[in-house]
Amino acid sequence: MNRTIPGVDYSFGRPNPEVLKAKGYRFAMRYLTGEGKALTRAEIAELHKVELAVGVVYEAGGNRAGEGKAAGEADARTADAAVKALGLDGLPIYFAVDYDANPGQVEPYFAGAKSVLGLDRTGGYGSEQVVSALHGAGLIQWVWQTVAWSGGKVYPDAHLLQHAPSINVGGAAVDVNDASPEAFGSLRGASPA
Repeated sequence: MNRTIPGVDYSFGRPNPEVLKAKGYRFAMRYLTGEGKALTRAEIAELHKVELAVGVVYEAGGNRAGEGKAAGEADARTADAAVKALGLDGLPIYFAVDYDANPGQVEPYFAGAKSVLGLDRTGGYGSEQVVSALHGAGLIQWVWQTVAWSGGKVYPDAHLLQHAPSINVGGAAVDVNDASPEAFGSLRGASPA
């Protein structure tokens, strides 16, 4: 996949959207929930005002993705409620595997999330090994790979690729990502053009 559209993801710090736009970034990936790091309607409006697309990721913390199908179902319901509360009904949701996981340990979680949201709204974030396995098994449609735990490998079908290390942009620490035009099916507020 051709990933040539630059964007960022961030948690607690809030970069200035105008600076992000001026630096050439085209989208921001944001957390749906979490004390001090959750996306807000006001932030969405600020990002959309400067024509930055917004995508969302859900993470319940720790090794949650290893807790099985019922955890995936519960988290998908919580994440969907958060998306609706933000006025982003129907937006695909990336579920984070933010640790060095064995794919077999997290597949039941994603089966649970998919059973609630459907394949067209289920995405995954994680290492090359994790996202390639989840995508190959038909458990996620939207693929966001981090270079962490990936051993230098890049999954060719990843829609988003997160690089390391974090940098400071617009007054906050951000991770830089590259997206394919296809990734914009999982974002809202701008086009890849």
